[in-house]
Amino acid sequence: MKTESKYIINPDLVAQETYLNLIFQRDQARIKADDSLARYKFEMFGYWASSWVKFNQLVPKHKRLANPFANYVKLARKFRDVEQGNFCNVCGLTIQSCKEIGVHKPNISNVKAAAIAAGLWAG
Repeated sequence: MKTESKYIINPDLVAQETYLNLIFQRDQARIKADDSLARYKFEMFGYWASSWVKFNQLVPKHKRLANPFANYVKLARKFRDVEQGNFCNVCGLTIQSCKEIGVHKPNISNVKAAAIAAGLWAG
């Protein structure tokens, strides 16, 4: 014996509720990621940051946000490169860039090195 549902499901309302739930989950993931990082819970930070990215991928494209953790990644890469010696301590360029424009010569001043790096030095 087949029974039919007494309720009519409106797909538009279900989609709207799902969308709002994704937005809420994404916002909660951001809050929890920041809280985890502030408490030195790096593994939990990674979990919540990756959750934020996944929720952001699931919302419609016109409602997606820029990754709030991108600046953390850039900062971590800069720390890594400085620790590994990949950046010049004088001008902040990569060692390869400094070698290409000759910044690492001891007779070049910091002002001249910055001007060379910015492309403002003609001599």
